[in-house]
Amino acid sequence: MASVYLRFIPPPNTHDLDKLHVWESPAADATFQKVQTFEEVGAYPDWIDFVEVTNAVNALDFFAIQWESSAGVLSELSSPVQGTKETLVGEIVDRVLIRSPLLDDNVVQQETEAVIEMVLPGIDPYTVDRSMVTYRQKSGITFLVLARSLLTTVLVSSGNTQSYTAGLVSQTLGSSSQQQQSLKNIEQMIEWANRDLGLNTSLILEMRRCVIGCHGDYHWPQVWDITFEALTP
Repeated sequence: MASVYLRFIPPPNTHDLDKLHVWESPAADATFQKVQTFEEVGAYPDWIDFVEVTNAVNALDFFAIQWESSAGVLSELSSPVQGTKETLVGEIVDRVLIRSPLLDDNVVQQETEAVIEMVLPGIDPYTVDRSMVTYRQKSGITFLVLARSLLTTVLVSSGNTQSYTAGLVSQTLGSSSQQQQSLKNIEQMIEWANRDLGLNTSLILEMRRCVIGCHGDYHWPQVWDITFEALTP
């Protein structure tokens, strides 16, 4: 038997998860066999997002997960990932959270997937050979993911008037001047990412006002349309 760590994103807006099944196969396109079931999966909204598979046949095999609801309904198998070899997604997530540990790791993982797919088009982010990615490229991807994740934090929190610090961004929420400074800091991270990746990545923000009901109605800039465009050097 072998031991393998798997990291994943729980399904969003799901309230009745009961079990997590792990399947294994010697190849990504071969038949999968169930090797372990986890009955302790947390509770909504804090479902588990990683497990240690101790019943693996071979640590180099491919693994997929499957959720089961309290009613016995099974989800589809996830896309397979290879064991033991840490994925580029996992490495970048760890790098970002070291720099800004207050960020939501689910947001960071989603942005990591998107950035890797943008930088390395046509390749599944979970199958990228990490040995082919230079340290400088990893640094650039890290800064671009950090910028996008911090931007999400700034926007979601902008209706609050309290002060907070998230990584390299420190601001008094609700202050337009401080929000502008936060965006400048984020733009600086994007410039660092451009330098390391040899890209010309543009950030376009368009702010709209809307009415939100929360202990009374108030206006705040909730929706910002964000476009990242990767261009050749």
